[in-house]
Amino acid sequence: MKGRKIDMVEDFQNYLEVERGLSENSIFSYISDVRKFNRFLKKEDALVSVTARDIRAFLRDESRKKLSTSTRARVVASLRQFYGFLEDRKVIRENPMHE
Repeated sequence: MKGRKIDMVEDFQNYLEVERGLSENSIFSYISDVRKFNRFLKKEDALVSVTARDIRAFLRDESRKKLSTSTRARVVASLRQFYGFLEDRKVIRENPMHE
């Protein structure tokens, strides 16, 4: 599963670049946010088995870090884009960002 997790993040990065046409800085930030979330989860298959509760816990943890409002909004947007991407690609059945 570890290889697939990396592929999902790389596939998402390619999607952001090719299909969405985002800037390098935006792509770097989105991928960094997804990887930070994955480290927070501390489980091998975490990115595909995440729940809305996991996301809320992560966002609560991030809010304690005194991040700017725009950074917090970007983190939410990063996860929303990532899980929308996985849902569109049929990697996950339900998008935890919609729960």
